[in-house]
Amino acid sequence: MNNLVRRSRWAAFRVFLLASLVLFFGSLAVPDEVLIWGETRPLKWQRSVVSLWSEPLQKLSLRLPTNKVRTWFEEIIEESPSSSAVFSPARRPESNSSSSGSSNVELVATRLGTEIEPLKILAVGDSLMLDLQRGMERILGSRSDVLIEGRGALGFGFVVPYWDWDDDVLPDYDQMIANIDPDVVVMMIGANEFQGHVIEGEELRPGSNRWKEVLYGRATEAISHFLARGARLYWWSTPAMSDPSYLVSELNKIWELAVGEWKPWTKTIESMKTLGDDNGDFRWYLEKEDGKLVALRKEHGVHFHEIGADLLALQFENVLVEDGWLRVRD
Repeated sequence: MNNLVRRSRWAAFRVFLLASLVLFFGSLAVPDEVLIWGETRPLKWQRSVVSLWSEPLQKLSLRLPTNKVRTWFEEIIEESPSSSAVFSPARRPESNSSSSGSSNVELVATRLGTEIEPLKILAVGDSLMLDLQRGMERILGSRSDVLIEGRGALGFGFVVPYWDWDDDVLPDYDQMIANIDPDVVVMMIGANEFQGHVIEGEELRPGSNRWKEVLYGRATEAISHFLARGARLYWWSTPAMSDPSYLVSELNKIWELAVGEWKPWTKTIESMKTLGDDNGDFRWYLEKEDGKLVALRKEHGVHFHEIGADLLALQFENVLVEDGWLRVRD
């Protein structure tokens, strides 16, 4: 009997030891993941326990040559079948998207703006749109055949938890569309999607598959509300920023997929065609014909000075003319 008890205790101890070693070395290899997991626990005591465990290991991990191991673990986590399957954009029903797979299908205007019945444009987005809509008001606002309603919001983002998506954002979009009844909706967004916000206890790590999935889902849902009353949508690509930690290229892939689901009622406009250099990369200044440099972007390399916003507005005006919404200026 005593031998049986000893064997049972030894077996339990081995299981405990093995689990502890796995937990220890796993936490050592990917300490950031453990911290994120702990910070998103629903109960405070759970977060405290995980913090007490993970923070010393994170400091130890930084002192050890474990970068290669840590990178290997993160690649396994990110590229595993269960992880890679998370972000898999679903196609819209075939009956509603016969042309959605074609990138060559162009958005077609439904009417030409006139002085009697001006083209109604609703501008939505975050603080990037705040800058851009002022440029649109200066450039397009000078036309008698255009009305602009700017609704950019400082600090807004699809994954910024200050705004409740279902109770605040979508009803607000519906109210805008119902009250303004725009012909055209124009969107620019992206400055605040890279902060690793926690939504309903879940941290959305920028660049992760879950981050992509949530952004894609919210973008497609927002588009469905914008188009509900027959408007057409123009979606600006998020402009490159001076800080490479802003994963702009990854973000624009998501926007492109979402917008592509709703063609031919949607169209993407490339912001770096105006703001970028000859290669479409970030630039601080525009060189004028006399050789003088004019700042396009503000000090932090995110927002636009007036000249940058005005040039984007001119680009948008040309698009509207090309697509048949507006006449060429006299």
